[in-house]
Amino acid sequence: PPVSYMLDGVQYVAILAGTGGASGLMGDVGEVTENYRNEGTLLVYKLDGELSMPVPLHRNKLIPEQPVVSASTDEIERGERLYNQSCLACHGIFVHSGGMVPDLRMMSKATHGDFMPIVRDGILRLVGMPAFGDKLADADLQAIYAYIVTQATEDRLEALEEKEE
Repeated sequence: PPVSYMLDGVQYVAILAGTGGASGLMGDVGEVTENYRNEGTLLVYKLDGELSMPVPLHRNKLIPEQPVVSASTDEIERGERLYNQSCLACHGIFVHSGGMVPDLRMMSKATHGDFMPIVRDGILRLVGMPAFGDKLADADLQAIYAYIVTQATEDRLEALEEKEE
């Protein structure tokens, strides 16, 4: 709920807006979070204030071209199941991040190259990405990677088609 307060005789109203809670992590695949960086924001209004809210910038939906992966349909489907069990809570439904953690569809070439050290070995554990090497076998992690790349490729092609329309 909004909070109203007085400061030096002027009334202000503050309210939190945008994505928050679980949707900030899990990724609401709705139009707003897909099209805009709908991250939680504290809005503070001054009574009789004259400034206006800027229009949010359209989110860059151009997903980078993905590396080629050699995986069967069964391996990709297994990767999706494993992703849903181990990764979805932070990186989002269908690999669509809500913006609080990295969107795996936007991985850089270097991150693709470091996928196993990041996920298996935990080289990014100090910034919140735990190691999964003690929970998942390398084949499981490779299946998850194949699913992520496949999903990113599908989303990229869809975004490029939308851009051409």
